[in-house]
Amino acid sequence: MLEVSDIVKEYDFNTERKRVLDNIRFSVADGEILGITGKSGSGKTTLLKILRGIESFDGGSFRLGELEITSTSEKETIRSLQLSSAIHLQRNFGLWNGPAIENIIRRLNFQYTSDEGLPEPDSLYYDDMYEEAMGYMKLVGLEDKALHSSNLLSGGEKQRLIMARQLAAKPKMLLLDEPV
Repeated sequence: MLEVSDIVKEYDFNTERKRVLDNIRFSVADGEILGITGKSGSGKTTLLKILRGIESFDGGSFRLGELEITSTSEKETIRSLQLSSAIHLQRNFGLWNGPAIENIIRRLNFQYTSDEGLPEPDSLYYDDMYEEAMGYMKLVGLEDKALHSSNLLSGGEKQRLIMARQLAAKPKMLLLDEPV
């Protein structure tokens, strides 16, 4: 469960502080989907970055399961948050060149080695990772593009491949910032 309590975010703008998030509060149960809408510049992406632990905030707190995050949380707590969440930002860079499926295999390999290096095809878990990666490719409708070079995919296909990579991380919380 995600519980957000009174999140505040301010930016310095010229000579004044501008509050972009003002006591945001909501909760999302496990398995529930929440959509947030608003005008461009209203703070949606900022909120997602805060929930991912890649943007600081000025007040309030949030809890993801047993993990509580405040504006003064230690780096190890933030790292725990980042390991249990994934974010899909408005971009399609961040893909490795080469066969599309290798992007997912690299993400799966992280679970074994804590690094996204591409394992050799004869490595211990490669066949299992390949099969699991193909499952994610099917989930996002790209199974027929598994061996196509990621840099030759269309923009929408790249977005779906990024989605598959994020799902392969098996996050407790998946944050999507305009993924379509």
